[in-house]
Amino acid sequence: MQKPNSIRLWRLMWWSVRLAWAHNKKTRYRVRMRISEFLMNRWRFLAPESPPGLDWPLCQAIWLGSLLAARSLWRSPGRQESHIPRRLLWLFRLLGTGSGRAVAGAYLAWIRLAELAEESRRVGDSWRHTPS
Repeated sequence: MQKPNSIRLWRLMWWSVRLAWAHNKKTRYRVRMRISEFLMNRWRFLAPESPPGLDWPLCQAIWLGSLLAARSLWRSPGRQESHIPRRLLWLFRLLGTGSGRAVAGAYLAWIRLAELAEESRRVGDSWRHTPS
């Protein structure tokens, strides 16, 4: 049985592929909202102590950055292979350019949210433990 986090990651990847396949504005808008909802829920789970109102712009910035990173990963695959498991690289190549890039963007967003939450937790702990 898979862990709930991996199931959510696969759902995020699925909605990313749906966004790559969508042709009309309304469907693309709905799918983008679904992806934003996934990422905001993930951020609230990873960093519950973060200030309110920050999750929407943060998730949008991470999503955009991840899509740009996926695009550069597709153009020059030797750069960021250390972050991505080999099986996922095979999946990206198997899916083709559009869908593979969408799945890569979803995976990178998922990983970057976790890294950012860990970093913010570490910075918060260091601020709490400084002598005043």
